[in-house]
Amino acid sequence: MDPAKQLEMRDIVASDLEVVASLFVECFSVAPWKEQWTLAAAKNRLSLFASTPTFRGVIAMEAGHVVGMAMGQIEGWVDGNLFLLQEMCISPNRQRSGVGTKLLDHLLGRVADTDQVRAGYLLTNTPSAAESFYLRRGFRRSDAKIVLGSGVKPRLTRGAA
Repeated sequence: MDPAKQLEMRDIVASDLEVVASLFVECFSVAPWKEQWTLAAAKNRLSLFASTPTFRGVIAMEAGHVVGMAMGQIEGWVDGNLFLLQEMCISPNRQRSGVGTKLLDHLLGRVADTDQVRAGYLLTNTPSAAESFYLRRGFRRSDAKIVLGSGVKPRLTRGAA
């Protein structure tokens, strides 16, 4: 790998929320998601996650530019802590280059080490490239959980949190 493209990982801090929200909009406005996020709505969503005490998030940077992010929450469970991966996205021009794998490995390793997380999970639509990505990284479909929505015309396309 070109040294100028060295991948660096670090925790997300409050001052990152604008650029992370911009990446979020960039990623989820294109196929396959084609969601209609505004920068303000994305920043609101991600800021709400980041404001909780159990928030954990990391960004991947190359040559000073954010190329990926992943975030979620630690959750207590009857036999230990779990980690809910709420959002993860990689810049469209860096997808399928290994950035996502390195980012996910970094975040899951961090929560396993520092928060004694015994398992991670996420909710995503099926079938999709995202589902395939997570399945290749050890996630499994659950037969034990059903996602239900309430409200006016619920639409869970990409994920639920």
